[in-house]
Amino acid sequence: MTFHDIVWKNVVRDKWTYIAYFLSSVFSIFIFFSFAVSMFHPDLAVISNGSMLAISMTVGAILVYLFSFIFITFSIMAFMHNKKKTLGLFMLIGASKQQMHRMLFYENIIIGVSAIVTAIVAGVICSPLFLLLSRKVLQIDGFAFYMPFKAIGITVLLFLTLFMIVAFISPRMLRTTQIIQLVKGDKQGEKAAVFSRVKWLIGMGMLACIPATIVWLPQQIEENTLMQLCLFLLFLGGLYVVFYQSIQGVLQRIRQSSSFMQGTRPLVVSNLMSDVRANTKMMYLVTILLLGAFFAIIILYLFSTNVAKDTRSNYPFVYTYASHVDNTHEQQHLTIIDDKLNQQPGFAKQELAILVEEDERVGYISNSQYNEAATLLHMSPINLQASEVAIVAGNVGVIPQKDIETQPLDKALLAVKNVIEKNITPTGYFSRLIVLQDEDYTKINKATLSAMTFTNYTFENWTQFIEQDRALNQVLQGNIYERASLFSAVGLYNTERISKNLALYIGFMLALIFIAASLSMIYFRLITHVDRERQQFKSLCKMGLSLQQFHRIINHQLAFLMLVPFVIAVMLVLLALLLAQQLFTSSAVIIVGSITLFALLQLTGYLYVRKYYKKSLLTM
Repeated sequence: MTFHDIVWKNVVRDKWTYIAYFLSSVFSIFIFFSFAVSMFHPDLAVISNGSMLAISMTVGAILVYLFSFIFITFSIMAFMHNKKKTLGLFMLIGASKQQMHRMLFYENIIIGVSAIVTAIVAGVICSPLFLLLSRKVLQIDGFAFYMPFKAIGITVLLFLTLFMIVAFISPRMLRTTQIIQLVKGDKQGEKAAVFSRVKWLIGMGMLACIPATIVWLPQQIEENTLMQLCLFLLFLGGLYVVFYQSIQGVLQRIRQSSSFMQGTRPLVVSNLMSDVRANTKMMYLVTILLLGAFFAIIILYLFSTNVAKDTRSNYPFVYTYASHVDNTHEQQHLTIIDDKLNQQPGFAKQELAILVEEDERVGYISNSQYNEAATLLHMSPINLQASEVAIVAGNVGVIPQKDIETQPLDKALLAVKNVIEKNITPTGYFSRLIVLQDEDYTKINKATLSAMTFTNYTFENWTQFIEQDRALNQVLQGNIYERASLFSAVGLYNTERISKNLALYIGFMLALIFIAASLSMIYFRLITHVDRERQQFKSLCKMGLSLQQFHRIINHQLAFLMLVPFVIAVMLVLLALLLAQQLFTSSAVIIVGSITLFALLQLTGYLYVRKYYKKSLLTM
């Protein structure tokens, strides 16, 4: 029998390890290719390279490839770990290093190329479905099926490069490993783990620092990326310490309880504690992956549901036409806008005369004019007396300064009565608005101010006005000069909706990768020790273990390994939503529905793994 015959028989014997590695690679490449098919569609050629949509799609492709790369790398490491014993036996029977390196190189290349071809074929077959989904998400007409040569080329180039690197690196992993270590494979035992209350408290302290920092320093966290990264790393470190110590503590507490010797509990607990370090690391990583999947779907979906509300916070009116007093085209523009909008249900029009301090971007408006705008926006009117002013926000989420020491006003004669945190003009146009009593407004020093007119429009069902908004912009294109600006809530809503839907689409792709990675991680963990577990249960059956007891042990063991990470991930997601103040009544259905869907997927995975794991153990 030649060395090639031995290698072939080994492949056949370990076919499920090879199939797991192959399918993991196929799935990751399929997800990337499906996204690339949409990204490089000819109908997207109209999107400019520097636009937010183009940047979002590029970032999404990078993220999908990055996590695909990580997932495939993990699959390779698990694959190599599974082959340790076999590689050690080959070296014992006289296989040279050159033969081993050549075998591993060809294995990785063959699996990689096969996975790329399979994923691309499956992607082309399924591309009409993904193109339909992309058309709905991006709100682009057309998006018909096409032959994605560019997507195929990029996918082949990126992933073939990855597998070539892996094929060269994986044989080098053997250089630092002794033959005896390879032969032992998964028989190398673990040191006994002991629960430490001090370490558990340290981990809890690390986790407690995160919400405390968020509550005390919300502005600094929002503006400082380094602080966000530090909090994320603190969360990962604290969660691992708490996770590791809690599992050890629970298992030791069960072992010390008076009911420990009842039924099959000693076998279940002892089996879990024998590999407690490896089991804990696997469960921790599965929890992190499930958290990534939860946040990718739930959080992004929650953000996509508030687009209309957020749009009207930025642009309070459906349309605002801002014009300087010297704009000679104002009447022409307003006539075009009026003709397009005046037939809409609930149509209302209102004009604001605002004096502007250009250097400070401060606007001055009369009390009566402010009340007219407030009435249209369903805000409470204000009633100012002589020498009283109100300060109105110019930016969403920014409390305006109360200081009224500006050139046109005499601070000694005025007092601030109200500070209104909701803007009535497009966000960012003014730093703040100062509302004066009508008579005081007429006395204001206009020498350093410029006059502007803000014509506001509002009507019902404005979110359905997207096509008409495009037509209006086409008519006005080239006619809006630097002395006038048109702010469209419809256009902003459409842009934000597409961006949020695209983010959700990318999140959905990443969630698929995370879920597949978590299931793959559990599978590789179980398959790595299946020979040892089979021998243990074979010995126990000879000692009198019944088939019913065998099923009960496996059920409890797999439930602990697979369902505990899911429960912890759900608890952490709900806690994060509470901290972010996103868990309100209108979102409860979304959150419960998403968690229920993930629970069904996890339960299906548990039942599937349990069935085939039992089958592999009973094959003696």
